[in-house]
Amino acid sequence: KHVRLQQGRLPPTFPYASWEAFKNEFQEQFGDPNPVATAIAKMEALQQGTDTCDEFTVKFQALAPRTHYNDAALIELYKKKLNRRLLEKLYSLPNMPNMLQRNQTTGDKGWYQWAMQLDRQWREFGAQKRVDGEARKATGSTKGGTSARSGQQEQGKAWNAPSYNRTGQGTGQARDPNAMDVDQTRCRPPVKCFKCGREGHYAAQCRSHLDIRAMTYDQIREYFEEESARKKDGEEVKRKQEEAKDFPQESE
Repeated sequence: KHVRLQQGRLPPTFPYASWEAFKNEFQEQFGDPNPVATAIAKMEALQQGTDTCDEFTVKFQALAPRTHYNDAALIELYKKKLNRRLLEKLYSLPNMPNMLQRNQTTGDKGWYQWAMQLDRQWREFGAQKRVDGEARKATGSTKGGTSARSGQQEQGKAWNAPSYNRTGQGTGQARDPNAMDVDQTRCRPPVKCFKCGREGHYAAQCRSHLDIRAMTYDQIREYFEEESARKKDGEEVKRKQEEAKDFPQESE
């Protein structure tokens, strides 16, 4: 556009000679005073976490050139930021990569390419595994009733190993797992109420107003001495009654 000059006036001048000069001045005034340190700090805070390796690698590649690190340092940093399970997969490769990017001469994959490929394969395997698990779960639910009934039938047919006596000889009979252990039942002590101290019932079933838990030591001792004497008297009366039954009475 042509600038119309008014009589006696000069055209306005742009304060910057070029766009580059303006951009440089703007960066100096409002830009990051230390972009390298900022990039390094962001790189140190970067982790793969829940990101896919593709997403993580894009973030890593955006920061890598701004850190001014060489390839060897970037490789170590890249390995450090990957998830541990993915790193284990990378170390299981027969030939470990020695470059970040693909080798343009030989076509060998670098750390970026191998990590992204193994991560994609692992995620595809996990998705397929979940689909297979849901399919097996759905199939198992339809067969659950039949399996439960057949399992109950087979339970009664379970093989019981023959028992052995102390000499090591087989008795020839298998022990019934559902049979009651009479000897073990006989060895059990009778139940005793800890409220009244008497045998034959539990505290929840106790009808006595006596509660030895609220008594002093002397009261408890006196109570049990009386109970012991009463029990002995009852046994003596019972013994005499039994003797009277056995003793022949004289006929008149």
